[in-house]
Amino acid sequence: MDQSSSAYLALRGLDRLSIRSDIAPEGALDARLPNLQLPDGQLLPARLIPTWAEEMLDEPEKSLEGYKDQEALDESRAWVSLLENDVHAALLFYQPQPSYVASLVTVQQPPVRPLEAILSPPPPPLFGLNTIFPALGSSHISPAQIDAKYRAAIAALGDRLGTDKWFLGSSDPTPLDALVFAYVHTLLHTANHIVRMEVTRRVNLVGWELRIRALVSAAFK
Repeated sequence: MDQSSSAYLALRGLDRLSIRSDIAPEGALDARLPNLQLPDGQLLPARLIPTWAEEMLDEPEKSLEGYKDQEALDESRAWVSLLENDVHAALLFYQPQPSYVASLVTVQQPPVRPLEAILSPPPPPLFGLNTIFPALGSSHISPAQIDAKYRAAIAALGDRLGTDKWFLGSSDPTPLDALVFAYVHTLLHTANHIVRMEVTRRVNLVGWELRIRALVSAAFK
């Protein structure tokens, strides 16, 4: 299970969970990872995790996906696109070989977007993650452009969070918070100092990631 999925489950109050990482994808239930191990020892295949989570929570459906208003919901789509385009491009450019990112994200074929793994029904199509690979390979994007877009994205992210508890002024965590955590956590733990330092310069992002990481760590064994 990738970090955004883990964070989303934890932020919704589910705990005593465990991800089976000691098996190969072909040996997993339905031959697909992640497999979620429940407190009673039962294993759940990836396709049943969203249904199980909703049954455990037994919450009324949130209007506007938990965002405070329609404007915030619309804005969340723009932030997802920014993360999956400009930030993801920098990760690929500065850290092309699997390293710490590989330990956070289970590689599956075909790849799925983080939100699709935890939301049912899935969100509207987003184009960042699905197009970033051909974009980098087929167009003339310079290192300077990638760097400039990445720096601008992180600056905007820090400014938008400000002193709020959750992004976009939400009263409770939303899918965007889970996705931002996945990226910020990865950026802070990357070996590349250019990528890492851009985040560490923003105290509010560092403190926010530390708080969310504690919640996720407490939920998962």
